[in-house]
Amino acid sequence: MLISLLLACQGGSVSFGDGEQWALSFDGVGCASVPLDAQAWTSELTIEATVQGAQDPTFATYPVLHWGDSLLLAELDDGRTWFGNPDTSTGGVIDVNGFMDGGVHHLAGTRDADGRANLFVDGTKIGFADVDAAGGDTLEIGCWSGDQDWSFQGVIDNVRISPTVRYTEDFDPPTTMEADLDTTAVWLMNEGEGLSFTDDARGYAGSMTESVEWVPFDASEE
Repeated sequence: MLISLLLACQGGSVSFGDGEQWALSFDGVGCASVPLDAQAWTSELTIEATVQGAQDPTFATYPVLHWGDSLLLAELDDGRTWFGNPDTSTGGVIDVNGFMDGGVHHLAGTRDADGRANLFVDGTKIGFADVDAAGGDTLEIGCWSGDQDWSFQGVIDNVRISPTVRYTEDFDPPTTMEADLDTTAVWLMNEGEGLSFTDDARGYAGSMTESVEWVPFDASEE
């Protein structure tokens, strides 16, 4: 697989599970996206995902979740983790450390009704900022299309949107996610074939470009 070859050349590797669970593998050019309706954007929300980024990647911005002109969860081209407005000159939370290191990480961003955003990396609360965000009709997973045309390098699994602030203090990161009562959408990425995937809560269906691949992946074994 292209992503495996790429990571090997960079001196690192992504470890995969036994094939019973799946995830999406990005090679730096692919994209996955989900059309959303107005119900998906709420005054309080949490977005989160499990990722395993390439080790020692080239300098670039690596988006995990990009929600229109509203929210961006990514590692920036200076190696810092960002959650907040896609315009990184405005409101957002920054972790001085990045997550593109070959390891498995849980990333979560929350935003309350007053616009206060928090970033959590592997269950640790990094900090907060005031973020002015207004929603969007498309959630991009592993990419930021448009003028930037940036894409992730590595694996993304278990993407969830919640209409509540799930996390306020440090927590034990989940290795799997489910559609509980506080779920707007959750994509477990276990289809394992084809170019589409569907959430287990309301049926939001997404699609991906052909360069995005299915790979066996079990975060609990990493």
